[in-house]
Amino acid sequence: MTGLWLRGSVWQYRVAVPTDLRSKLARLDLNRSLGTSNYYDAVRAARKVAYEVECLFDQVRSGDQVRVDFGDHAEPEPASTITMDVGEVAEHG
Repeated sequence: MTGLWLRGSVWQYRVAVPTDLRSKLARLDLNRSLGTSNYYDAVRAARKVAYEVECLFDQVRSGDQVRVDFGDHAEPEPASTITMDVGEVAEHG
């Protein structure tokens, strides 16, 4: 599955933020620990995370305000909220 990578012995899932959403999310990519060293468990977990991330992207594109916990800060809480811990976020620079 695309986006899986090992950090030490724990699988991570990384996805690039689409170009049209980078300014809104202030991120180039999102990274989340899958909490397992087992590849097959990581693939199952990554599918769930990938779905959650795509739903987030769809909400942002539709103009819905969303709240996302990137692990380092949270956006102001809006009326319609989706909260999702996407763990570490790669620095861009």
